[in-house]
Amino acid sequence: MKFKKSNILLIVIAIFLLMSIGSVCASENITDNGDIDIADDGTNVVLSDTDDNVADDSNQEKTNTTIVTEKEKYEFKQDSNKNFSVYVKDNKTDNIDVNKSDLTVSNGNKSVSFDYASSIITITEALPVGNYNLTINYLGNEIYFNSTKVIEVGIYGNNTIETVTSVVCNGKDIEIPVTINNGLENITNLIKDNFNLTLVYTNETGNVSNMSITDFNIENGKIKFTTNVAFIAANLTIDYVNATEPKTVIIKISTEVQANVSKDKFESEEIKNISIEIIDGQGNLLNISKNDLKVFDNGNEITNFKYNNSNITLDLDVGVHNITIVYKGNVTYNESKTQVVMKVYGNHTLEVPEVVVSNGTTVEIPIKLTDGVDDFTSLLNSSNTNVTLKYNETNVTVDVDWNPVKDTHKFTFDLNRIVPTTLVINYTDENGKSIIKNVAIKFSTQVQIIPETVNITEGENATFIVTVIGADGKRINITKENLTITKSVANNKFNETTGNLTLIGLTRGVYDLTITFKGNDLNNTSKANVIINVRGAPEIITNGTSINVNSTKKGEIQIINITNGVDTLDFTKDDLNLTVTYKDGNETKNITIEWNLVNGTVAFTLENANFTTANLTIAYNKTTIKNITLNRIYNVIIEAVNTVNEYHDGNFTFKVTDVDDSTTSLKGKTLSLTFKGNIQTGFSTTIDENNIGSYKTANLYVFDQSGGGLSMKQLEVGNYTVEMSVSGALKATKLTTNITVKKANIKIEIAPYKEYYGSDKNITITVTNANSGLAVPGIILRLDMPQTSGKTYYLQTNSDGVGRISAKGLIGGDYDLTVSNNDTKNMNNASTKTTVTVMKIPVKIAASGLTVYYNTGATATIKVTKDGKPVSGMYLLVRLYTTSTKYDDYLFQTNSKGQVSFSASLTVGKHKMIINSADNRYGASQVTKTITVKKASAKITAKKVTDYYKGAKYFTVKLTNTKNKKPIYAAKLNIKVFVSKNRYYNYNGNTGANGEIRLSLETLKPGTYKVVVSGADSKDFTAKEVTSKIVIKKAPAKLTPKKLTAKKGAKKYFKVTVKNKKTKKVIKGVKVKIKVYTGKKAKTFTAKTNAKGIAKILTNKLKVGKHKVVVASADKYVTAKKAKSTIKITK
Repeated sequence: MKFKKSNILLIVIAIFLLMSIGSVCASENITDNGDIDIADDGTNVVLSDTDDNVADDSNQEKTNTTIVTEKEKYEFKQDSNKNFSVYVKDNKTDNIDVNKSDLTVSNGNKSVSFDYASSIITITEALPVGNYNLTINYLGNEIYFNSTKVIEVGIYGNNTIETVTSVVCNGKDIEIPVTINNGLENITNLIKDNFNLTLVYTNETGNVSNMSITDFNIENGKIKFTTNVAFIAANLTIDYVNATEPKTVIIKISTEVQANVSKDKFESEEIKNISIEIIDGQGNLLNISKNDLKVFDNGNEITNFKYNNSNITLDLDVGVHNITIVYKGNVTYNESKTQVVMKVYGNHTLEVPEVVVSNGTTVEIPIKLTDGVDDFTSLLNSSNTNVTLKYNETNVTVDVDWNPVKDTHKFTFDLNRIVPTTLVINYTDENGKSIIKNVAIKFSTQVQIIPETVNITEGENATFIVTVIGADGKRINITKENLTITKSVANNKFNETTGNLTLIGLTRGVYDLTITFKGNDLNNTSKANVIINVRGAPEIITNGTSINVNSTKKGEIQIINITNGVDTLDFTKDDLNLTVTYKDGNETKNITIEWNLVNGTVAFTLENANFTTANLTIAYNKTTIKNITLNRIYNVIIEAVNTVNEYHDGNFTFKVTDVDDSTTSLKGKTLSLTFKGNIQTGFSTTIDENNIGSYKTANLYVFDQSGGGLSMKQLEVGNYTVEMSVSGALKATKLTTNITVKKANIKIEIAPYKEYYGSDKNITITVTNANSGLAVPGIILRLDMPQTSGKTYYLQTNSDGVGRISAKGLIGGDYDLTVSNNDTKNMNNASTKTTVTVMKIPVKIAASGLTVYYNTGATATIKVTKDGKPVSGMYLLVRLYTTSTKYDDYLFQTNSKGQVSFSASLTVGKHKMIINSADNRYGASQVTKTITVKKASAKITAKKVTDYYKGAKYFTVKLTNTKNKKPIYAAKLNIKVFVSKNRYYNYNGNTGANGEIRLSLETLKPGTYKVVVSGADSKDFTAKEVTSKIVIKKAPAKLTPKKLTAKKGAKKYFKVTVKNKKTKKVIKGVKVKIKVYTGKKAKTFTAKTNAKGIAKILTNKLKVGKHKVVVASADKYVTAKKAKSTIKITK
């Protein structure tokens, strides 16, 4: 509580007591300023009359301390423990007992996490690669002064190999510059044994080989070695201990282009050849083609050159040509080039300008006579060169003193204001050929602009006066069309009277415009410049439009200037206002910002950084606004936590820490894992609340090319190199590390299975890791069940390590099951045995309809139910006794109503029936019933039949029960067919299921037959004898022979079809006479019709020619007219 007036008495009493004890606080100052904390009323105060707690403050002083470390500078690998000894000594050099709470470690203004035990500091904070000045601070106490010490700590990572992408050698001696950097510095002492060099090359036969380079030296940061390998393509792979990745350097052989030109100058029509050779680093001549070369003329590529037998042929214009010849190189040889100069001369020509400018008084004409290569101006003289001035259709000869022209290459003469005019120069060479050149002479002009600088405000028009002055000093009348403005502007207007040129729509900025007078036939072109300053509203110009903000919540943005488009405006912090906003859903929120302005740079600190993107608004004088996007980023370090797992078990885990604030939660951010290799596979995970990214071992895959194709497979036992990275708002150096998959020990468990047949319940197998107890997903299990037809089965565990297999296909019984792991490469052998029990479904069997007439209708009906519902498809074994000891067994299957209704032939009397389940799916109690068979009263029906010979009809007899009109099956009948009064055919047969017997008439000849039918079994049924009749007629037939054409010796048949004319049906089994004529001679054949009514003979022995054929019936019971046809036999 604070000092109050009500406490004065308490303080006075306390002072009195202290003074009476011995004034132990006499050396301290006590004030009554009202801000001193004292004990509340009622506080217990303990006073001591001993000297243990008494100190002589008037004489006591604190002891100085010193922090001692073994070294001033430490270096640690990034993923190693960062430990070093720290002691605090007093001025007697004795070590002081120090706890972690007595120390702090900081990097600049930021504290660094650490542990301290047994005089050892362990840096627990994840420091990125780099150099740090860490301050160790001993806080001191009432006895010891505080002290500090700064030590250098270097955090280095994996080595990085830095080298070139390719080197050029002479084909034998190879030098490659190389630098190894550990993240802190370049390693100066490169150790040969730490290098691993592999030369990969393609030899002359096209085979790719590799060899390890062990004989090499490291000198002055270069790898040097010599190879005698002949190669057409090669590269060297360089690896170094703890390197993040190896580097590959392409090795090429040096080349030289040697070129020679046969002469100094070429005539324009002459063939222009350059002989070339390409020499390698060993002095060997290379065999090349045109495609290996490029040719340039004065820097411009020539594509239409010719190349043949080491000669380049060029088509060049008159002039001097700097020819560059480039050998393009290839995978073996390096590029090289050389230059030659080729001079091509032609006829003499005069070089003079097309237009010259005069002030109206004199004119100067440049002139040169050349063949395209050399200067022949010295040949010009008054005898071979005439100069004529033409104006107003008048020609005036100009006298030229050619002597000074030889040196100056120009001549001057008076014009006397004769403009416009043309100067004609006529040169005649030694062969009498004339060269004529015309030079137009114009007045000089001058463009004047007033004012030369125009100042306006954005939105205003810029107006200035443009005047063109001629050589006589007078103004030339011009129009808008006579002028051009070199810089594009929106619009312009020109007043021809006043010369005012107005530009419209100029935006803010400085315009340096060139106004050009185009000229005309009389006056030459000229130009002048005008500066237009367009000032607008101030604009804040920064060095960017976005800033990354990390967990320090700090950032900087440089204001390059504030300008109105022309002027740079001065500003101070007081002129600026900064605000930061961000969107939280649909709500806009503010973030408090602290900032300073130093040399135009805004340095700011935010109250928080709880945003993905935010907007920094810079306002100048409350009116000018500049918006800067703030992007929230996280500078992080990735550290491996768990990199060893058993096959398909556990997770590979990595920690991601914000290096700017280790307490920052990175939950929900993404961490990526990529397997290194020729074909890379990548995976991503979401960082959890502990800043850990986890990858389930069973969910990781790599590409496999071992089978000749490309497939993906899960991680098998072995070591894998992975690269860890982040993206988006997270920023980090990629971490390359190894993960290891070890052989797994697994436990296989089979859930007990005892179910009724048809159960939907599956046999369930669970696989877990024997050490961790975690589920093992995605592995193949082998199931051996010897009592089944398949014997062996395979299944794969799901993501929960569970495999299920249906037992619906198993009938009732016990099955031995052994489950083992099919993969022994990645898992140690494990197996489990059990018994799978499939119980039969209990059903009920019932029988009805057990008293029947002899062989009439169903003998019995059996029904199978389960819980009152029919059971379909069940097999039943029915044993039916025909006598007291003899029986027949029947196997039936129930229909959709669960029933079996059957008919059996039983004699009159009582018969025992036993019913059992014959189905391993269903279990039922045996049922025994008695079937009573009563004698049947029967009726025989035999209708009269009339048919043609071989007409295929049947004589049908039917036996029915007179009581219920149902047919009687398996009943024995006697049929007598009389062929005369006392002779007959006697048939005995049993009725079929329909109570009928059918007698074939196929063998009966034409005639009328009496038929007597009677029962042949008087014990089981009674029936009256009946008489009927069968009438068979001769068959009226039609013979249809088919013409045949065949080659001699071919196995072709001549066919005749026989049909009943009345029934239109074919007649089988009758004979046909076939007479074949060869000339007047004939040969007769007899053939019988087949089932299709066709009689046929083979014709392969007939002679070449046309044969007449006559066919007739050869059966006395078949009447038919003769028919004719032909057989044609060809060669």
